[in-house]
Amino acid sequence: MNTLSRLFLLCFFGLALLLISGCGNKPQDPKIVTTDVVNLLLPEDVPFADIPFVELKGHTDQVVSAAFLPGETKIVTGSWDGTARLWDAKTGEELSKITGLAGYHTEFSPDGTKIATRDAVPDAKDRRDSGIARVWETESGKELHSLPKSDYHCGFFPDGKKIITRDYTQDIQKAGIVRVLDAETGRELYTLPGWPSRDPFSPDGKKIFTSTEGTRIFDTETGKELYTVQGWVNYGTFSPDGQTIVTEVDESRRIFGFTLSAKTSIRIWEAESGKLLHTLPGGFIRTSPGFSPDGKKIVTRDAKSARPIAGGVAGKNSSVLRIWDTDTGKELQKLEGHPGLVDHVYFSPDGKKLVVSYIGTDFTQIWDVESGEKLWSIEGFPNFSQDGKEFLVVMRRSVPGVIQVWNTESKKALYALPGSLLRFFNDKKKLVTTNEDNSVRIWDLSAMPNNEVPPPEPAEPPISLLDLPPVIDEDLIAFREQILAEERAKELALIEEEQNTVPLVEEPDALITLHPQDRIWITPDRKNVLMIGRVILREGFLELLACRVGTKEHESILAVRVEPQLIHAALLAANARQGKPMQTSPVFTPASGDRIDITLRWKDESGTQHESPAQDWVWDMSASPEDTKKSMTTHWVFSGSRMIQDDEGNDHYLANETGELFGLSNFIGSILDVPIRSSDDNTRLQFGCLTERIPPSDTLVTILLTPNDQK
Repeated sequence: MNTLSRLFLLCFFGLALLLISGCGNKPQDPKIVTTDVVNLLLPEDVPFADIPFVELKGHTDQVVSAAFLPGETKIVTGSWDGTARLWDAKTGEELSKITGLAGYHTEFSPDGTKIATRDAVPDAKDRRDSGIARVWETESGKELHSLPKSDYHCGFFPDGKKIITRDYTQDIQKAGIVRVLDAETGRELYTLPGWPSRDPFSPDGKKIFTSTEGTRIFDTETGKELYTVQGWVNYGTFSPDGQTIVTEVDESRRIFGFTLSAKTSIRIWEAESGKLLHTLPGGFIRTSPGFSPDGKKIVTRDAKSARPIAGGVAGKNSSVLRIWDTDTGKELQKLEGHPGLVDHVYFSPDGKKLVVSYIGTDFTQIWDVESGEKLWSIEGFPNFSQDGKEFLVVMRRSVPGVIQVWNTESKKALYALPGSLLRFFNDKKKLVTTNEDNSVRIWDLSAMPNNEVPPPEPAEPPISLLDLPPVIDEDLIAFREQILAEERAKELALIEEEQNTVPLVEEPDALITLHPQDRIWITPDRKNVLMIGRVILREGFLELLACRVGTKEHESILAVRVEPQLIHAALLAANARQGKPMQTSPVFTPASGDRIDITLRWKDESGTQHESPAQDWVWDMSASPEDTKKSMTTHWVFSGSRMIQDDEGNDHYLANETGELFGLSNFIGSILDVPIRSSDDNTRLQFGCLTERIPPSDTLVTILLTPNDQK
């Protein structure tokens, strides 16, 4: 390639980068991702609780669900090993076993006497779009009936007498159908148009809603439509008291299918009549409204609240949350100063505290609802007990398999428990955990001795772990600085290794470098985009093939130290045509765009070079069980990531916020996505690691992206 051609290509790349960078905003260049632990005082020496537990042994694969039967003397568990087992909750004895559950979804009736499962379909074109739901009797293990044409959502009505399934077969894919069946006989009672949310019922079970062009409310007894309101619903939106319904309305400005400015509003409706009560600015948090337990308050995010997150940690406000009175529509609190883009929120059972988690981080903040003040920060996600005084924290990835029990008043960790959290029955103070050997333990937290530190005197100011204490602990400061220095040294060593790595191509010197710092290239013939990634995960479930360094490394095989918007611009320079990210409303539409083939090259310890299509590293769990793992067969498309706006109206590339590069679950922020329905719900993930095919951790991999029509 001559000098003039190189100059032309670099000019084209620069223009493409400018177009997707949003008003010319300078992209962040966080080469070193570290976590400031100044204000996160997390005790490592919390003693393990010496309390009795009941152990359940028998499952041969991961346990994913659990439910107590009436009386709490029996418990039923569901596992990826294809079985559901009934146990004596007091002795741990296995009472019965249901085998042949070929599905990945298991749900129990409210009283635990029935089990609904959904089979996987190996030969389905879209493995989430068709299948068979089955209903079983828990005590006997007898299959009661099968329900054909059922989507992966298959659940019970609140009274347990009816079952709801979603039908996504090809003849109705554009409209969607909800089927309601008798739980005892399997007889179809009626059908409803549209899609339900995960929790589509009113608290009294008398109403159900579905979404099509709007939100339609039906009588659950007769299936008769009561009324329709404006707005799209993805998750449950009846208030806890059942008095109101909340929807999110898209008010974005678009031209030729492209979003010029994103805007949403929240509508509060009277549940009985469908009358509009209030219109609030902003939107749901991650498509889920955050109600207080009494339904009198709701949390929303500002429609334009987003700032770039450097490796998952932001130094400036990344979200603005507002707490509203649902009766009056009056704003009660404005919560600012978040360390990242808000992911999920929920109220404590007493409604006095608000828990906020953030995208790309393990950090969680606790806010005081009445004053709007930040109380403290932890790493991990808490589950409150019913009285709100104790809660559980699933600890950070650096301490896997350990749960800590904290007191919310004294802000002290009381005890630690081994295992991973499966379910916390906060009304019963029963905790169910799983272990690496697939056993299950039942803990009775009411038996835990009281060893808490007394709370501070009322006259003292509230303790805040977000501020340094007035008395500086020099040893703690030195220890913290040592940890940060070690983290920085490790990160610098990784960066240096990556900078010195030569891409595995025949003529690496001929590659065109597209950025002075980020390691991203394009071949002279403009047929391939190349970058260097590092193996970071070899076991477990997956939501991404690759993520940006410091973001979703717990659910991605590869981490890449390249600005996401540079990858997007490089694909444009390689003549790839961008499509659109997937959308869920008014109907599910898969991601579109040019097919992009991903090839992985690496060297083993002996220096032998290997090459593999990326699909060979990914196990399609819906198509094959663990003993006959099959690699995924679908490809990726160049959907491109969406643009979002910050408080000042500046556009930002969403993948820069989330770190989502090459998706396996559907994300609107992914640069490349799979053109099928693939859930990001942890209980419904479709893909996992093919460990035996993935090279050792920290192996450097050359990633080649090839637009399919360029091959």
